[in-house]
Amino acid sequence: FLAMNAAADLTLDGIALQGGNLATGLAGAIRNFSGNLTLISSSITGSSAESSGAIYHEFGVLTIIDSVLSGNTTLSTGVLTNAEGTLAIIDSTFSG
Repeated sequence: FLAMNAAADLTLDGIALQGGNLATGLAGAIRNFSGNLTLISSSITGSSAESSGAIYHEFGVLTIIDSVLSGNTTLSTGVLTNAEGTLAIIDSTFSG
């Protein structure tokens, strides 16, 4: 589980996050509050949370490039939540 709670820049290139689980709360893999986060050639698989199975993003900029989000689950809101942030998804795959 990765949490960014500050206005910082972070690039994750070629990483695999698997099986994150947050039974109550936001995001099974990545929670980003006000940071600028870029995922490149990465995967998030098998993560789960009460809300936002893979990624919860609020404010800041989230860019997902050539990445895969697959098999992530949530009880509500979806696999990726973008709350008042900027989101760009480029050549990436999202699947059940």
